[in-house]
Amino acid sequence: MKNKLYSLLKAKLFDHIFSLILACAAPIIFYFLLFDVGSAYPPLVYMLAALCLFAVFNAVKDLSRSAKDYFVYMRNQTCEEITGKVVSMHKERGKNSREYPVVKDDKTGAELILKIPNVKDVILNRKYKFLYLENTKLAVIAENVIIAQR
Repeated sequence: MKNKLYSLLKAKLFDHIFSLILACAAPIIFYFLLFDVGSAYPPLVYMLAALCLFAVFNAVKDLSRSAKDYFVYMRNQTCEEITGKVVSMHKERGKNSREYPVVKDDKTGAELILKIPNVKDVILNRKYKFLYLENTKLAVIAENVIIAQR
């Protein structure tokens, strides 16, 4: 299970690095494609620059979270573990909305939103043991915990 979690982290790390490179290269590409030497459209240039700065800031923020998990967990071959009940599903807003399970920890009672690639395998009000990374909240299901019936 740890290998699956680490491969998810590697994919996220590669995705964030690619996004950062693209966000840094986009202003240069757009400048040479859209503008001639003599004609510049200042409002469009400023909007493009602001959009690219926002994209760079977002990519750096996501890359820093992935890099923290890489250096803390993957290099040491460790990960966090939580056993808890799935109490609800957190839905992201936006065009590409996704659902993530909200897990209530048995030990602390805290609720965590975990980013699991196969959300269809998660059933509400069931107990699971998850392996996850603290900064990115990437997780995999380690095992289904069966509650003893009385």
